Amino acid sequence: PEDETMDFRGNPTPRLLTEVTAATRGVLHDPELELTLATSLEDIPGWDSMDLIAVVVELECRFDILFELPEIDTFYRVGDLVRILAAKCSLEAA
Repeated sequence: PEDETMDFRGNPTPRLLTEVTAATRGVLHDPELELTLATSLEDIPGWDSMDLIAVVVELECRFDILFELPEIDTFYRVGDLVRILAAKCSLEAA
């Protein structure tokens, strides 16, 4: 099957941003939350480190992957999370 997590340039697809946004909305109980790849995690209203762990666990379950602690430590912006998620999904598809 074609890898739907990356476009032809190797960039993460909008689908992954949608999935990260949905997971974050669920964790924060905020259905109106809008995220972009440039959104800083610390700028998300109500965000704390436990929310990061909850979003990571949610994405691990949705995509049947595991994030390593050194990867999680690099998540400063939504785009960081999406980029590593895309790479993990591409590896799983290979």
